[in-house]
Amino acid sequence: IMPVLIGWIIVYGGQVGLYSPELAYKMLMIVTLVLLALSGYILQSADIYSESITHHTVNRPSSYWQFNRAIQVFSGIQGGINSFFPSLLVLMFVGAEGQLGLLESITAGLSAILLYVIGRKAKPHHSISIVFVTAVIFFTGAILYNLSYGFFGALIYTITSNLTGTIAWTTVNSNTMEVLDREMRLGHNHNQYVLIFDNELWLNIGRIVGMLLFFGIAWFTSERLSLQIVPLILGLLQFVLLIPLNTLIKYTTSRS
Repeated sequence: IMPVLIGWIIVYGGQVGLYSPELAYKMLMIVTLVLLALSGYILQSADIYSESITHHTVNRPSSYWQFNRAIQVFSGIQGGINSFFPSLLVLMFVGAEGQLGLLESITAGLSAILLYVIGRKAKPHHSISIVFVTAVIFFTGAILYNLSYGFFGALIYTITSNLTGTIAWTTVNSNTMEVLDREMRLGHNHNQYVLIFDNELWLNIGRIVGMLLFFGIAWFTSERLSLQIVPLILGLLQFVLLIPLNTLIKYTTSRS
């Protein structure tokens, strides 16, 4: 609901002459920062148990945690780019914030329905199949996007990336939590906060690498090449991600 409301608020101001889209973006950014600061203040003032932490990253990680780090890097690369790439395509080829918000709301609703169905029917051992199917759909969308580069290509990529991204991330993240629990039970770096921080650290390293990849290709070659080749790279990385993910799924579904 929120993406479509925000999109049409941005459009409405320009249509009636109350404010420009540029001013609307700036005001939304200020509101977002204020809400973020308020959230941080509430968390800081909350009465939450604080555990003594002697280090922030996992020392002497197990081989399985190393596999998890690799998965987080691959997931972060895709997440870092797709945090802005579909919106960039819609604004370039569709050219309206209202349509962008509407499209994102529709795909978010479809993703929620698919997640509910998958969550009710799927078992842990189905995880690799789910991620494989999302990888095939995403890579197919990336190919179709390149073949029909423009308006329809942008719509195809936006729909496929939004639908598959949520499902794949949820599946991978669920397995990550299983790995975290297993590492704690076996006494490997038992502090959960260290494991969570280490997990987020490698995820954000992947996001940085992803954004550097996109802008690096655009800088050294051309914006057009970067816009076309990066989705294909992301699609291939999803298939590479299946290798460590398969190992971890066998690890988490096996008996302790």
